[in-house]
Amino acid sequence: MNWWADRIREWASGGLDIYAYFNNDGGGNAVRNAETLRGILGAG
Repeated sequence: MNWWADRIREWASGGLDIYAYFNNDGGGNAVRNAETLRGILGAG
């Protein structure tokens, strides 16, 4: 997940709009994964 956060920061610093999509699974992990990435990025 940190690898993606680094890429997102890099792209955002270049002025790009970034959208992330998470594919849900039977355990409902998409929401948890999105929250984890959001926390790593420091997004409120």
